Amino acid sequence: MPEDVKKRIEEAKKFVLTPTGSDSKEDDIRSVAFIKGMQTEILESLDRLSEVLLKPSGELFKFSQKLEKIESTLDLLESKISKIPIISYEQSIKEIKGDLERIVRKIEALDSRIASQFHQTLQETTKLKNDNEKTSIWLTTAYFIVFILFIIGGYILWQTKTELDQKKFI
Repeated sequence: MPEDVKKRIEEAKKFVLTPTGSDSKEDDIRSVAFIKGMQTEILESLDRLSEVLLKPSGELFKFSQKLEKIESTLDLLESKISKIPIISYEQSIKEIKGDLERIVRKIEALDSRIASQFHQTLQETTKLKNDNEKTSIWLTTAYFIVFILFIIGGYILWQTKTELDQKKFI
């Protein structure tokens, strides 16, 4: 309890317990008013204290609810796990190993297919390259022959023209 509340309670006890010596109505009214004021202050202090205590308890309540959910989930999981026989673990492991072996075989088959396709593509590319080289050799040879024929034809034309020109002057 706060110190100011304790002091007021002590004052109220002294006031109520000590005889005043007079029996007048005014003293009684003051006493009743003082006691009523003290009770009001005590109630207000208790309300504030209750509010302060409720905030953490609300958080504690939420936290305890979360803990209860976690515990129930763990209990459910434990019950499900306990229902699975140990033999099924071994069976599951064997099935997983079998699946992995099948996957590895498929990957190896794909790998060999890809390798053979690569080699086949490489061979075809090399063949096309060789064919292109042969074709380009023939084309180069053909261009050379045409060039030589052009030069020979030009020479023949030039020579014929010069002979004709010489006959005109003779």
